[in-house]
Amino acid sequence: MEIWYLGFGSFRIRTKKGIIITDPYYDKKLNLKISWPKADLVVISQPDSLHNNSQVINGHPFVINAPGEYEIKEINILSIPSYREGGEGNDQSNNTIHLIQADGIKIGHLGQLNHRLSKESLNELNSPDIIFVPLGKENGLMAKDAAEIIRRIGAKIIFPIHYIEESGNTALDKIEPINKFLKEMGSTPKLELKLVINKNDLLIDREKLVILKSRAE
Repeated sequence: MEIWYLGFGSFRIRTKKGIIITDPYYDKKLNLKISWPKADLVVISQPDSLHNNSQVINGHPFVINAPGEYEIKEINILSIPSYREGGEGNDQSNNTIHLIQADGIKIGHLGQLNHRLSKESLNELNSPDIIFVPLGKENGLMAKDAAEIIRRIGAKIIFPIHYIEESGNTALDKIEPINKFLKEMGSTPKLELKLVINKNDLLIDREKLVILKSRAE
């Protein structure tokens, strides 16, 4: 499996069975430039947002933008409504979490989650190996909340995402949400171009924090 960061909440995940892109965004509205790759499958966390630009993806992909269970090209996706911690009844936000299973690896993409999760939502996530965690003041999690969710989920590989508000060229040390998160996690990983991983790489004793360089300019 190979993972690229396309900016904000968008990733290209290349598996043996097909290519997945998460949350493709309106790059012009966000002052970014990117050459969108083709894909077999696109998952959208919030259809009524800037992160629902599936029409720019080449290859006529199957688009998932609502909760449910899906199997596309032997890739399994469980799309989960995100319920708020301590909410009354079914206090559901407008965000959908996607749990993707491919190549023997489980990936959880939290979308634009900006609140703590109920026990029910955490249980449905079912211990992903890799987790994409959005950071930010409004369309993401505060550092302490993000770290708490990570601890409760128990993923091996953690990707902080969605922490750049306007420009993909902003230096990481100038971005408050990512700095607070790294301090909370007690880790400062090196910036990488991509992550290549297989099931055996997940046989590690502790969590690993990964920051990828955005392909957007």
